Amino acid sequence: GDPEVGLDDAAVQPVAPAPSGYAVTLIGDSVMLGSQNALATRLGTDVVIDAVVGRRMGDLFAVIDDLAARGKLAPVVVVHLGSNQPYDAAVFDDVMNTLLAHGVQHVIFINVRRPVRWVEGLNQQMAEGVARYPQTQLIDWFTLSNANDDWFIPDGTHLTGTGIGWYVDAIATTLGR
Repeated sequence: GDPEVGLDDAAVQPVAPAPSGYAVTLIGDSVMLGSQNALATRLGTDVVIDAVVGRRMGDLFAVIDDLAARGKLAPVVVVHLGSNQPYDAAVFDDVMNTLLAHGVQHVIFINVRRPVRWVEGLNQQMAEGVARYPQTQLIDWFTLSNANDDWFIPDGTHLTGTGIGWYVDAIATTLGR
C-alpha cells in the first residue's frame, strides 16, 4: 500500500489525554453551582465540578486550559453554559476544537432554560452544533424542565430543591451513574 495513508491516519489520531485520574469534568455557571453539592453526592469522587456565577461560553477557553494544567480535565466533559449570554455558532466549534485538542473524548452539552427571547435561537444553535460532532451529546434541559415551573425560583432559570433533583438526575442518567 501507499505509505502516505498510514501517515495521514496517524495525523488524525486524537491526542492522548494526560491522565487526570478523573472520569468526568463538569463546567457550568450559577445554575450548575447551585446543584454542586447534589451533583457531587450523586456522581461520586471521580468528578470535577467547576461552576461559577456569570460564566459564559466564551470564558470556556481559559477554564479548559486551567483545568488541563491542573490535571482536572477528564475524558468526558459536561458543559452547561449559555444562560448568561448568547454566543456565536463559531464559538461552539472553537470550544469543541479546544476540548478535542486537549484529548477530551466525549462532550455533553446541556441547553438553556431561561425566560428571555434569545433562548430558543441559542438552543437551536446548540442542537446544530451537537449534530456536527459525533463526540457530543445533548441534554435537552429546556424541553425536560420547561413545563415544570416548580423546578425554578421566580427568575425561571435557577433551581429549587425539586429542580436540582431533576437536573442532577438528567446529568447522572446521561453519564450512566
